[in-house]
Amino acid sequence: IDNSDVTVNIDETIATFQFNETNAVINTVETEVTNEFITNGGDAIAAGPYVRVETPDSTLTLAGNELTGAFAFEQYNDSNGNSLLKVGAVNINLENNPQGKLVNGRGGFV
Repeated sequence: IDNSDVTVNIDETIATFQFNETNAVINTVETEVTNEFITNGGDAIAAGPYVRVETPDSTLTLAGNELTGAFAFEQYNDSNGNSLLKVGAVNINLENNPQGKLVNGRGGFV
């Protein structure tokens, strides 16, 4: 896989993602940012650059199975300038599956 253009046509829905709340953080500078107005209470925004989207109350439907929980996606550059994507999930529940159920799961990958 390289940086060439790739086109894929998919004629059916593989997954749907529904969320009730979304929080986005974008920091384009390499320093931490603290500002009462920007951070809603003065919490610091970590040094960037990065883009992070958090969905605290979400439902991911995949192959007829519904995963509920909180998901986070963060795009950033490593020390070599490579673009990476981090994905994390907490409080994950899967209850309507004949194979079993998952309660309060968590995990992540880069």
